Amino acid sequence: MASMKKSILSFVAIVILGCTTTNQVEFKSEKNEGQWEAKAQVRNLRTNTVQNLNLDVMAIRNQIMRIEISGPLGIQVGSLLMKKEDLTCLIHTQKKAYTGTGDENSLENFLKVKIDPRWLYSVFFDVEIPGWACEGKPVVKCERNDGTSIAWTEREGEKKRVTIKGLGYQMQVLVTSFQSKVEKPEKVFNLIIPDSYTKYKLN
Repeated sequence: MASMKKSILSFVAIVILGCTTTNQVEFKSEKNEGQWEAKAQVRNLRTNTVQNLNLDVMAIRNQIMRIEISGPLGIQVGSLLMKKEDLTCLIHTQKKAYTGTGDENSLENFLKVKIDPRWLYSVFFDVEIPGWACEGKPVVKCERNDGTSIAWTEREGEKKRVTIKGLGYQMQVLVTSFQSKVEKPEKVFNLIIPDSYTKYKLN
């Protein structure tokens, strides 16, 4: 009986170890595309308000990125598509669509803080931001001359925490999963603005 219990426990341990090994994705500093799941918290220090969001991110490095944004209860609140510097942002809860060039002002209508969507390429692909002072291989921190900074911490394979700090805000992104290929890119990177949405120009 004791021998049988030992065998069962050994089998369970092997299964658990196998599952743990399978779920652990090895970190790759050179990624050309990928899909990430993440949780984000945006803290506005001026208004003392906090937004908690879930992010589904699909991207090809420095070319195109789509982010589906939902609230804590899973309700879809926004969609973002960025092709190079051209940005389309849909706010589903308000039935509004914004199009134009991505810059530090382009997400303010949604996040209520000045975060440049182009920084998100660096956040997810673990690459330096041109013109910023960066350190580490892979990158662990980048800082701009005005004090705005991005720091990568708690790396475990492709899981990580990224903290963006700027004037009057802090955003934390906790990456919980990664896969190295974008599924159905022809569909993913085609964001259609519904006819019922009011359209605005960003610039």
